[in-house]
Amino acid sequence: MIRYLLCMVALSALLWGYGRAKGEVYRAELVGKVRELSFRGPLKVGLGTADITPDWPVVLPYGRQEETENAYDRALAEALVLQVGELRVALVETDVIGIRLEDAAYIKRRIERETGLREDFIVLAATHGHSYPRTYRKKVRDFLAERCAEAVKRALEGTFEGRVGVGFRTLRKDLVVNRSNLYGPINTDLYVLRIDDREGNLRGILFDFGAHPTAFTVWGGPEPGWIGPEWPGYVRRSLEAKAKLEALYTRYAKKREVPDSLFVMFALGAAGDQQPNYEGIDRRDFVDVLSEEVWDLTSRIKTVPEVNLTFRWKVVELPLRKRPRRTLLQTLILDGTAAFSTVPGELVYELGRKLQRESGLRYVVPVTMANDYLGYLVSRREALEQVTYESEGSLHNPDLGERVLDEAIRLVNPGYVPGPWFDRAMMGGIEGRVDYRGPNRVVVGVFNAPIHQSYSGRWGHKMTLVDTSGHYVLKDLAPGTKFLFVKEVVSDFTGENRDRETIRTLLYAQPVQVEAGRVTRDVDFYIPADFGRTEVRALRLDSLDVEGHTVVGRVDVKGTVRDGETVTAGLYPAELPYWWRVLYVAHPLMRVDVDQEGEFTFEGVPPGRYRIGCFLDVNANGRPEYGIDIISGFSDVLTIGRP
Repeated sequence: MIRYLLCMVALSALLWGYGRAKGEVYRAELVGKVRELSFRGPLKVGLGTADITPDWPVVLPYGRQEETENAYDRALAEALVLQVGELRVALVETDVIGIRLEDAAYIKRRIERETGLREDFIVLAATHGHSYPRTYRKKVRDFLAERCAEAVKRALEGTFEGRVGVGFRTLRKDLVVNRSNLYGPINTDLYVLRIDDREGNLRGILFDFGAHPTAFTVWGGPEPGWIGPEWPGYVRRSLEAKAKLEALYTRYAKKREVPDSLFVMFALGAAGDQQPNYEGIDRRDFVDVLSEEVWDLTSRIKTVPEVNLTFRWKVVELPLRKRPRRTLLQTLILDGTAAFSTVPGELVYELGRKLQRESGLRYVVPVTMANDYLGYLVSRREALEQVTYESEGSLHNPDLGERVLDEAIRLVNPGYVPGPWFDRAMMGGIEGRVDYRGPNRVVVGVFNAPIHQSYSGRWGHKMTLVDTSGHYVLKDLAPGTKFLFVKEVVSDFTGENRDRETIRTLLYAQPVQVEAGRVTRDVDFYIPADFGRTEVRALRLDSLDVEGHTVVGRVDVKGTVRDGETVTAGLYPAELPYWWRVLYVAHPLMRVDVDQEGEFTFEGVPPGRYRIGCFLDVNANGRPEYGIDIISGFSDVLTIGRP
């Protein structure tokens, strides 16, 4: 009996300690209970900003791993406070990569202590910018807590009677790519919350967009990274400049003073598998286009001074692999039409669409990387397959993403009834043989996109060692088009260090269709001893001449074209339609062979804008593969006739 009582005391202390460590909001007796506060009436708004740029040397998540103090712009903590009646909620966004549960609770307690705003009513989120040191380091966490509290204090001190309105539009699809799945959904959903003062002057913009903030982050490299707010900071600067210019015009036209400072906050949408289309659009163009779209959408939003503001929150317990884990979900609902719904991790767009579709409101704005970090949140199908980078970065168990999403949807739509999750019996496979004549071993692997294995390093693909008889099987693949690769590896290959054990990639981007519950058989490869060997080192476009509808060009071949090898030239549309250049190069509008002198001619080219590229198909599979075949760069744009 005494032992039992001691165990109960220890367990109570553990649970109490968990609540204290994570904040009072996480107490065991509150798990699973939806709490709600709702008021209707005039709206008050507070806007506050604090500089979180470290003033001491730090190590960044990217670049050479050494201390740096270099910053290309300020990193910020921004606070937006909305109050109706006795309901007061603060959304705090920070230009950091992410914030763990215990660190988020620590920062919220600091805010509560210094402002009086209860931690239950604080949403703390990260923009997921990769140009800031990790926040679990004590000095960084303490500094961030101090500055977040300062941002909220400034917001509360500057509270004014305001007006708000929400807008939405879908942007052009070439801005963003699904980085892990060629046929996966692309997220260009833009949400904007417009904030005016009572006179209708624009005072603030909150915009939500789902693309990884990595446009100005270069991984690895010889130089340390630079601190800054990533592409959302560039958009912020652009919008601030637009607001100042607009204020000048308004002052002259109306002959009165108008505010010219603009508060701009960014919240990350469903960006888990989304990133800016670096190959198809210049980084600066990406910022310019997004800035213009945010500004134009903002100008079209009508605002109202009185709203029905509802705030709901719930602590959920997730059955993870080792032990249960609690996390916090919150949603802020405006007038029953728009919800700002928190997600504690990196949400893939497949689940982002589910959140919008099932929540039952006109607008559901996903505020991801909020209050906690549970890794990538992917569908059960993707988690079971373990082919994408996101699925291998999905912590804990294959049902986590669906569980979190179902709970988030219920918080917005209490009547939501989850449908059945993906059935493991729907998984298929690929089987075949590899006739390999070399001295080493080979592996066969699979992606959901036509990319080189080195793109994802140790993650984001599944592979299997071909046995001594040449047979291989890839199991547990979801239905759809898969892209196989074949690599030559060391004879004692273990798979524990894929990069060091790889000799070379022999081919990739081989499309194979997988059907539900079936194994696609006889996917075979022939790899002779001299497979993929060539004496050509490089191809360089030397000259291009346009006369009417004829293009004559010459390519400089570095090395010797052997018997059986052919250099071809392709004519392509000027605009890259998608990021996957393997498929782009494989499907020219016109293709001709290059002669022994390196010359080629395209005749009868219709009017239009084009680029030209050349390649030598080293492994003779008819598919240009970067890193294997010899491929020239693309030419500048050629204009033929009147496009």
